[in-house]
Order: sequence, then structure tokens, then C-alpha cells
Amino acid sequence: GYFLVKYVGSKRGILLTAILGGLISSTAVAWIYASRSKESPDLSKKYAAGIIIASAIMFPRLAILAYIFNSAILSYLVIPFTILTLICLISALIFIKKDTDVPKTDISLGNPLNIWNALGFGGIYVVILFAVFYGNQFFGESGLYYSALIAGLADTDAITISMAKFGSLEDKLALATNVIITATISNMIVKLGITYFKGSKKTGKLVMLIFGSVIVAGIAYILIQLGN
Repeated sequence: GYFLVKYVGSKRGILLTAILGGLISSTAVAWIYASRSKESPDLSKKYAAGIIIASAIMFPRLAILAYIFNSAILSYLVIPFTILTLICLISALIFIKKDTDVPKTDISLGNPLNIWNALGFGGIYVVILFAVFYGNQFFGESGLYYSALIAGLADTDAITISMAKFGSLEDKLALATNVIITATISNMIVKLGITYFKGSKKTGKLVMLIFGSVIVAGIAYILIQLGN
């Protein structure tokens, strides 16, 4: 993903760059494109589309990641993640279709071989493992949701891996799926905040509209599952 962004993405426009950036970090794309939208307000719609596309890629990426650690969970994630992905992709394509200006698309995502990145992820993963274990021990299912909300503020990969493994326990797949969705909702809120406060007013409003829809849809799906 890193090398595709570096050598292919920035030469192919905002769509491909945002997609490839989303393979690495949709939060980083949100941070960079939000700043760019403030520098070039006339390109706000394009940068909003890039932020939304990068976040759309987060869902299939997490689905693949969960599948690697627990193939059975994929069937539970397919419907909610497809819905959330389509909300993002369709809206982003509409924004881009009506805008012919070409924005600056290059993004810097750091060095993929940086040992501090690996250590940082390892640290986050260990903390989340403890949070999930003790949250489940002392607070039951509600503890897992609290853990997901906190974990999603920083990273969605670690909580996804943890819950995919947790879902290997009997009758825990539905719960693990809901907790993963909760983490993505938390992460979307973070990116919405980044865009709203760092980006242009137009970019902030557009991203708020779409991410707000994703958050509402995710919460609705969880509530429906809990009611069944």
C-alpha cells in the first residue's frame, strides 16, 4: 500500500490515492486532506470525497484482517460492512462527479519499515487485549463495547484482530462483530472531528453529513442485532 501510494497513487488522481491511502491509514488521509481543503477551499468537495473514500476502504480492509484470524466472522461482517462501505463510496463518487477541478493528491504516510510504528502498534494491541479481557471479566458485554469505543479512538486494526480471536469462542461471533462495528464508529467520530476542525467549512459539513449517516447506520445495525 505504501509503495503504491508513493509511486502510483499521486499520479492517478484523488480517487486512487485515497483508496491506496485507506489501505494504510484512513485517519492519516483525513488529517492531510482536511488541511489541504483549508488551503484550497475551492477544492473542498474533492478533498471531502478523498477523506470519505479512504474511510470506505477501512471496512473491507478490516473484514479481510478479521478473516485472516477467524474465517467464520466474515459472514457476520459482510452485511454491515457492505452497507457502510456503499454509503461512503456512493456519496464520494457523487461529490467527485460534479467537480472538474484537480486537487493536489500526494500524501505522506511515513516509513512503513519504521520500527517505532511496529512497536507502537504492538503496544496498542497489548493494551487492548488487557482491556478486552478485564472488560469482559468485570463488566460483561458492556465492558467490550467500552473497550471498543476507547480503542477506536486510536486504531481499528488491533481491536479487530482481538475480537476476531475472541469470536472463536462458542456463540461469540455476533458479539465480536458488534464490538468491531462499535470500534469503527468510534474511529469515524475521530475522523469527523479532525475534518471539521482542521478542514474548510464545506469539507467539514460534507464529511459530517456522510460520516453521520455511517455512524447512525452502524448504531442502528447494532441495536437491531441486540434486539434479536
